[in-house]
Order: sequence, then C-alpha cells, then structure tokens
Amino acid sequence: MFQVRVDPERLRAHNVSLNEVMDVTSGSVNAGILPFTDGSVIGVGGFIDTPNQRIGMQHKLSIREPEALGKIPINDRMKSDGAPLTLSDVADVDWGTWPLTGDAVINDGPGLMLVVQKLPWANTLEVTRRVEAALDKMRPGLPGYDIDTTIFRPATFI
Repeated sequence: MFQVRVDPERLRAHNVSLNEVMDVTSGSVNAGILPFTDGSVIGVGGFIDTPNQRIGMQHKLSIREPEALGKIPINDRMKSDGAPLTLSDVADVDWGTWPLTGDAVINDGPGLMLVVQKLPWANTLEVTRRVEAALDKMRPGLPGYDIDTTIFRPATFI
C-alpha cells in the first residue's frame, strides 16, 4: 500500500497542516486509505449483465506508483521558486505496510511483543509462571533471539 510519512519539520517549513496532507492524499487516490475524509469512497464498481454473462467491473486507481502520488500538488500552494508544492516536498511517499501485530521496539531494536490476556478469574501469578515455562521450553528452538519476560510482566505488579 502507499505510505505518506510526513516530516514535521518539512510541514512546518512549508506551513502545511497534517489535515491538509490527509485531505490531498485521500482525494488523490480516492480509495479510502483515510476512511474519515471526503476521499474515502471507492469509485464505481459492480457488474454489467448481458444476455450470456455477468461482467464484473472494478475501479482502478489512476495513481499506481508512489512517485506519481508524491507529485500531487498540495492545493494551490507554491514553493519559493514558483513551482507547485507537492506531497513529496513535505513527506516521504513510498510502498509500505501497516504496522504488523506484535511488532515492537525493544531495547532500541526491532522486536516482537507477545501479549497474553487472562480471564478475570484466572490467577495472574499462575498464568505468568506457565507462560514463562512455555517460553523456556521454546528457547532452544530460537537461537539468537533474546526473550525478555520482565517487560510488562503482570505478576511483578502484584
């Protein structure tokens, strides 16, 4: 999916608001990446019935590459040299993915956070002991991975 990662310093330098970038982006792709803006409706689609078959129709975006999205002007704004101010002037526009479930930054590096939820009537100390025992059994199969069970450990707070 497209990612438009704004740079606060570049926004400030060009006096552009985050809402302005969101509106221009969603209006440009008209595909609902920002569901609470005017551009959140996916274009025409559906089907056409003929005497012999039903032909499916699907909307295709006119902007298919991040470079094209980066060239979209931000309303009627101009840079000091008279050129249109574009999304790529205030943001990095490229391919990416949404944050994956469990992704985390741990000890200043990439990590995976496992969240265990217990039922209200379960014993927190017992659940914690069993989760830690299960992780200890998994350690031999995860060489090179640091497993830290002290971060967000509910039993520590009891």
